[in-house]
Amino acid sequence: MDPVSAARDELERRIATLEGEAKALEDQDMKKRTHASHIKSQLNCLLPIFQLPNEVLQRIFQNIRAACEPADYGPIISVTLVCRHWRDVATNQRELWSHITDDPRDFVPILLERSKSSRLTVGLRNPPPRRRPAYLAERAIWKAVRERIDRVESLDIARPWDFLVDYVHHLWPKTIPILQALSLTNLSDTTSAPAESTELPFQERESLKKMPQLRSLKLVNCGIGWNCLLLRNLTVFHIANRVANADRVCPAAFLDALEGMKQLADLNIDITLPSLLHPKTRNRMVALNCLESLKITGRFNECHQFLERILIPETTVVRVCCYEETDVGVTANISLVPQRLTGSPSASTSRSSPTTVRFTRPKLRSLEIFSGWEMNEEGEPKAEYYAWPERIDFSLPLPNRHLCYEVPQHFGMTGTYPLLRSLDLANIVSLSLKEWRSDFAEIGNVLDDFEAVEDLFVTEPTILFTMNVVQEHTTEVLGERNNGVFETLPKLKNITFGKLVFKNPSLYCCPQAYDTRQHIGFQQLWDLVDGREKLGAKIETIQFLDCWNLSVEQVEKLKTAVGKVIWSGTEQWLEPMLCTKCKDCRQRRSEGTIQ
Repeated sequence: MDPVSAARDELERRIATLEGEAKALEDQDMKKRTHASHIKSQLNCLLPIFQLPNEVLQRIFQNIRAACEPADYGPIISVTLVCRHWRDVATNQRELWSHITDDPRDFVPILLERSKSSRLTVGLRNPPPRRRPAYLAERAIWKAVRERIDRVESLDIARPWDFLVDYVHHLWPKTIPILQALSLTNLSDTTSAPAESTELPFQERESLKKMPQLRSLKLVNCGIGWNCLLLRNLTVFHIANRVANADRVCPAAFLDALEGMKQLADLNIDITLPSLLHPKTRNRMVALNCLESLKITGRFNECHQFLERILIPETTVVRVCCYEETDVGVTANISLVPQRLTGSPSASTSRSSPTTVRFTRPKLRSLEIFSGWEMNEEGEPKAEYYAWPERIDFSLPLPNRHLCYEVPQHFGMTGTYPLLRSLDLANIVSLSLKEWRSDFAEIGNVLDDFEAVEDLFVTEPTILFTMNVVQEHTTEVLGERNNGVFETLPKLKNITFGKLVFKNPSLYCCPQAYDTRQHIGFQQLWDLVDGREKLGAKIETIQFLDCWNLSVEQVEKLKTAVGKVIWSGTEQWLEPMLCTKCKDCRQRRSEGTIQ
């Protein structure tokens, strides 16, 4: 071996040895640091609270601050009263004091002092002042915020229209370099306001320079010019402005604005949309490639036209809140199923050039209906319809709910039937009924539209009136009162009961203790499956996930008319109930024979 090669090999061996030793030392150092940290944690547990290290206290204070509302400083102020050491650490931890509100108490100067140079979150949402001292205090707060506008990261203002316009005017002379989220709410009564009175005076060409980092914009009862450059960089855009006049909104400008939002991920729109059937927009489509969440609120035709012009990714979560005062104005055979992108399209296309983008309108195969007492944002009950393009087994954990329709109770009757017609129920093969309220629609009329349903999932408290409708219709067909034709779930094959309690009057010790809740009787279920078998529409599978008051003998009887019965194999019986009025029940309760 020549001397050069030998020297090179020797150097490589020395380098490898040194690197190995360095790695071993690093591992040893890491182990010692971890051990020291563990011992330090044990020491902290033995220290009195006024001797805890600053880093431990800072972590504690951060957790306390994260657990309370941003505007609630009560818990963190209580922390400063524990001892002088805690107070010094808390008052010098600037991120604890960075949320500024228009609190009527004189907190703002203290918060601004303690927050120092940290980024500020400003929320000015208190009711407008009616007396001069309160008005002057409010203006002083706004002046203090404006003087530190270069530190504001999030700004939320809710004021009557004149005040709101004044605040917006004050923003323009200065640049807000780090502002990322802006929320503006008009508190004035705008039920009869013209369109121009609710458009904020944003400088369309200069706005992007004034707020270069703005990514989230939320507007309530106010609007923005659709040509404003501020919209281009948004990832979150919410607008609720039903007072505006749709005739003043240019359809092309509206679609141009959406097309310009290249990074838009969250869109929530509740405005009087312009007619997108205009000749300039009739064949135009806009692809929102980055959209993750979409909520559209409006009348049926508005929602239909909007969804016809928009293409969204397959994973976008969509919520459509639709309503109509009367079903007369709803165009027949409209679709509210969004069109999903299947490729990597450009931002805009048209129906005349289908090769530039690939998209599909999936057919819905599964539907879950819930119309209970859950409230919407306006505080009234709503009906929700979750839809999937694949066949869903509702007895298993459900996949992501990427498509939801919502009907407010106020528009229940006039909104439910047009919505169901728009979903093309002839393709639904799997149906789930979680809860049902008759003020939205009659359950019998709804079930008549599901002509292709094979799998039905029901649970309490929906079971009784759902099974009543199906059983009564089966009896009518069996008695040849309906010309022998099935209209209610004619292709039903599988029934799954979530939670089911069979009626059993023998469990009640006296008539006064009879359960006021309504439950299905076993005879009703038997009449249904037996009648279907006689008519040649045999139920193939019945599954009980959580069943009460069902005996083994009854299960064996069901098996004679059903292809397969799935249940736990163990009888579960509700305990007898006692009333609080009759003497016999009171005596038995006192004796402890029945709880």
